[in-house]
Parts: sequence; C-alpha cells; structure tokens
Amino acid sequence: IWINNAALSTRHGRLDTLDPAEIERVVRANLLGVLFGTRLAFQKMSKRGSGHIYNVEGLGSGGEIQPGTTTYGATKCATSYVSRAMARAAAGTGVGVSLIQPGMAMTALFKSSVNADDDRLARFIMNTLGDRPEDIASFLAPRILANARNGATIKWMGLPKIVARFLLAPFRKRDIYDSGLQAASSADERSDDG
Repeated sequence: IWINNAALSTRHGRLDTLDPAEIERVVRANLLGVLFGTRLAFQKMSKRGSGHIYNVEGLGSGGEIQPGTTTYGATKCATSYVSRAMARAAAGTGVGVSLIQPGMAMTALFKSSVNADDDRLARFIMNTLGDRPEDIASFLAPRILANARNGATIKWMGLPKIVARFLLAPFRKRDIYDSGLQAASSADERSDDG
C-alpha cells in the first residue's frame, strides 16, 4: 500500500496577492508529489502484479470553491483527476489506484489555510465537521487494508454523517477546533524534538 498524503497550502488569500514562489511550492508538493509518487509506486507494483496506491483528496477535489484557497483547491482537484485516470489505466494490472477522503482534519495545515479565529461561522463549521487526525485514521486504516477494489473512494464523512452532524450541532457542544489544534501543535512540537 502506498499513500500520497503530503500537502501544503499557501497563505489564505487571492491568487493575485500570492508570491509566485509560494504557489510553486504548493504545486510541487501537492500535485507533482502525487504524480511522481503514483508513477514510482505504479512502476514497482505493476512489475509485481499487485499493490494499491491511495491519493488523499481535500478541499477542491469535488469542485468546491472557497475564497482564498485557489492554489490548494486546484491541486486537490487535479489529484482527483490523476487518481481516476490512473485507476482506469491500472485495470487488469493487479494494481489498484483509489482515493481517500479524510474530511476536515484539525491539523496545523488546516488552521493555517482557514482563519476561524475571528469568524464565528467558520469556527461553527469546523467544530461541527472537523475531527482529530487520530480519530479519522483509526476509521480509515482498516478500510484501506480491507479494500481490494480499484477506483474505490474511502470516505471518513459522507453526506448522511454531515447532515447528522449539523442536525445535532445545537445539542452537542464540540470544541474540536481548539482542542484538536492543541493536540496537533503538541504532536508537531514532539516531532520537531526528535
């Protein structure tokens, strides 16, 4: 199993206000990383006649548009295309190419791409739909290991779960935005130490 999960984002802002070097850095990591990672894994796996490549989707993969996220969204839209095209090309090779939709994981990258500190609606949406990376991973990992279907999409949060979260939001007080980010910051600090 090979998972292309690396992602960067530009600062939140309109495309014309971003430094070209910042745009290039994000495209290199998010799109070229997926292309080259998929290429390398497919070469090795197809020789063996087995294996599965997963690419991680994000905001923009399904055509969603959020102001200030043009570069990130464009790379994630392209990731979806690369995955679907390679799944079709992989037919009959014994290699699968699929997608993972982790939803809104409360990571430092996520916080840096969306400013919810002063935006009550953004904070409400994040607290309603966001989750800790470890919770998402514990759900996704067994499904990834069990999947044998080429072209699958493994989702953390589909439409029924999204609707249920919004319906229950007035009755549940979640503070995943702050608590999830504190956990992410602690993990980042630990990884920097060693």
